[in-house]
Amino acid sequence: MKHLPWILFFSLQAHALPSFMQGPESPQIQDYQVTQAQCSGLRQDWILIRQFKFHGVGMGLAVNPQSLATNILPLRGLHCNALSSHFSQTNYGRLLTLARGRDFEQDNAGVTRSPLNPHVFLTTDLCPSSKVFEKDFYEWVRDHKTPIAISISGLWIQEHPEELKVLKELPSAGAPVTWVNHSLTHPYDRALPDGKNFFLLLGVDVREEVLGNEQTMIENGLTPSVFFRFPGLISSRAMADQILAWNLIPLGADAWLALDQKARPGSIILVHGNGNEPRGIHLFFQDLPDFLKMGFDSLSRL
Repeated sequence: MKHLPWILFFSLQAHALPSFMQGPESPQIQDYQVTQAQCSGLRQDWILIRQFKFHGVGMGLAVNPQSLATNILPLRGLHCNALSSHFSQTNYGRLLTLARGRDFEQDNAGVTRSPLNPHVFLTTDLCPSSKVFEKDFYEWVRDHKTPIAISISGLWIQEHPEELKVLKELPSAGAPVTWVNHSLTHPYDRALPDGKNFFLLLGVDVREEVLGNEQTMIENGLTPSVFFRFPGLISSRAMADQILAWNLIPLGADAWLALDQKARPGSIILVHGNGNEPRGIHLFFQDLPDFLKMGFDSLSRL
């Protein structure tokens, strides 16, 4: 891909939208496409993974290959080419390789723990729910400025606008947030076993669930990260390969607390913050002294 002749180009902080994309009217995103290119601009290098039009203006979702910070950038001024051989040596390339190399059957695809970092990584899922979210948990995260990855579904966003506002304020309070795509509708049939459920349900449109939720996140002021968490942590090899082909890192967990999985150094901790799994929140606070000894870290340092 050569130089892209788009509109103006300017700097953004990670996880923030351009001011002209924020307002009372819903953004008009069109021609949302998967792409992959190595770009330079904004005094640093980027990996461009999505491009789209916002009211006719060319925009892109770009990743810093070392920090994993994602930004939404106007495309004019970016100089883009095919990925170089150096990409595999970046932090982003390393994690894609790590996720691609994991053997699994139907559950827990992708990265489930850090092979090198001795800290723990706090993640919370927001599946669709009619219940109030775990306010005390998120207040603790805010007050202790703890890095957290929030896996969020489009239906939860739609049903909880006021709670979303609270979560969007966490970074300004000093608690870094990684926004993880958790699918658009989080398909689930309580009458079926896991092996035939979630994304394995007949008729699930995986492309719409993944890319449609990215657009929903952007329209609601969230900048999607490079991580994707399968609903229920259930998938297939073909689905995991498709997620990787879309430049996303499947995110599993080896310490789903409500399932009595114990965290150890390097663990990715999973709790549900949507009110559906209070046992996990209880166990989080019960085991908190052990977590604090290991220390919390950001997913960018997996």
